[in-house]
Amino acid sequence: MAENNMSKKKLMKLVQQLDFAMIETGLYLDGHPNCKKALKYYNTLKEKRDAARAQYEAAYGPLTIFSNNSENTWHWVKTTWPWELED
Repeated sequence: MAENNMSKKKLMKLVQQLDFAMIETGLYLDGHPNCKKALKYYNTLKEKRDAARAQYEAAYGPLTIFSNNSENTWHWVKTTWPWELED
């Protein structure tokens, strides 16, 4: 699970790693849809990814256009883009 004091860069890398693992596991599940072990692993990854994304977005802003959660303000353009890494 992501720590509260993770840097923006490390937290972004964690989200990317979890996204990658979910995609790979999903591809495996496409060919093995009845594999309970893989489905359990996928759900574990999803929990971790959702938590990491929520932590990132709370600290640094939305990761995607779909994460704009305000009806009154457009937050997507108020911070640096997620792919713009700062040194």
